[in-house]
Amino acid sequence: MSGGTFVHRIGAFEFDPATGRLFHGSTVAWLPQSESAMLRALIANAGKVVSQDALRRAAWADMAVAAGSVRQSMSRLRKRFGTAPNGGEYIATIVNHGYKLAEHPDRGQRHEEPAPAGVDLRAYDAFLRGRANLHTLKLANILCAEKDFEEAISIKADYVEAHIGLGNACALIFEASRADSRSDLDALRRAVDHARFATELAPSSADAWNTLAFALGLQGDAKAAALAALKAIDLNPGEWLHQLRFAYISWGDDRTRAARAVLKVHPRLALAHWLNATVLIACGALEAALEELIEGCIAQDQQVLTTGNFPAVGLHLLRGLVLAALGRLDEAIEAFKRELAFVESGQVYARECAGNTWYALGAIYLRQGRREEADAAFQKAVDVAPGNARALAALGRPIRIPQSGDPRVVDTAIARAVVLVRAGRHVDAAVACRHALDTAPPGAGWILPVEPLINVSAHPDIWSDVLAVIRQHAV
Repeated sequence: MSGGTFVHRIGAFEFDPATGRLFHGSTVAWLPQSESAMLRALIANAGKVVSQDALRRAAWADMAVAAGSVRQSMSRLRKRFGTAPNGGEYIATIVNHGYKLAEHPDRGQRHEEPAPAGVDLRAYDAFLRGRANLHTLKLANILCAEKDFEEAISIKADYVEAHIGLGNACALIFEASRADSRSDLDALRRAVDHARFATELAPSSADAWNTLAFALGLQGDAKAAALAALKAIDLNPGEWLHQLRFAYISWGDDRTRAARAVLKVHPRLALAHWLNATVLIACGALEAALEELIEGCIAQDQQVLTTGNFPAVGLHLLRGLVLAALGRLDEAIEAFKRELAFVESGQVYARECAGNTWYALGAIYLRQGRREEADAAFQKAVDVAPGNARALAALGRPIRIPQSGDPRVVDTAIARAVVLVRAGRHVDAAVACRHALDTAPPGAGWILPVEPLINVSAHPDIWSDVLAVIRQHAV
């Protein structure tokens, strides 16, 4: 191991192009993708003027973005650097032409902060790589992070932070596999094992308990997950990330309170808006959910321009589902198309989101009598996410029985309800969903009030008992 990271030195700053980290002394900022890409373009063309169009292509490729996106991102980037010691600017504006670096950067090796006491430098190097990869929320990087953390643990078996990192990586790998025909239950098991081991090694580590809460929540153990999440909050009550994780694994009023607490600190965090909206939908408060989702969609669209981790997908999808439930089908279609235009292929939840969006689009086409377009959309859903049971049901194909321990049991029950609805057996569909909810953890089935093909609003009497159970669980 080299013991350092190759960086570009710009005055007193050091930029790591591989991870998007910008160092200034002992402080570090994680640049969002847009700022990181534009800074790399400026460095690659040091001494030359880089046009706004070239910067836009570097940051967003062919993605459609607002007209002022380059100017806004560049303004934030320049503020990070501030004023140079000579009173000038690190990044100069060339009016009507673009921007350029005021000085040529040097390339060298950054020596990270010393490894913690008792930690081999090789293990620490591997841990730092893993942490940088994990923060991107890109599946390819997370798979690399898994190997990085495993390497750190192979060198130091009781490396608490590496076990925490590996627990999170394995949990996210499982999450990504939900789009597949078979969930990666081994990854989920490993997530629980490493997170639990971390809590045993360091019982006072809030991050360890936070990770255990995430893994147990994915495993369907809602009670144990909530206790672990509350333990993390108790150990570090000022950390909003613990509130976000609690919101993710909890339900009802607990989710609402935690999501709102996060939004007080980060009002533009798209994931928190999504979490809050799910409870409103379960309660049947569709107009209130729509207001929440409008804010969430704005936040999702602005993620490329803002800092921070936890980039979310699915806000436009969920907004479209609510619009469809309210009978605003043309607006719903536009929302689904917008989701598909913004889904980034490498994100952990991208395939699952894309599959669900294509399925929703097909359901609306079917309600409009556009059968060929509907079938094409359902097929696209299966192509993108082979594990999308509702799309398989819509196409009349066999629904795979979940493996033992797979938490997608209620999803499968809803898919079977889709089959029954398509056969005109609405009462049987409602009975099947009610039976599944009786043994499911709170929060399961929250999507039913806006499920686009089942369309409960078309048969309110038949679905009233099921919706009452979902509302009761959401309180």
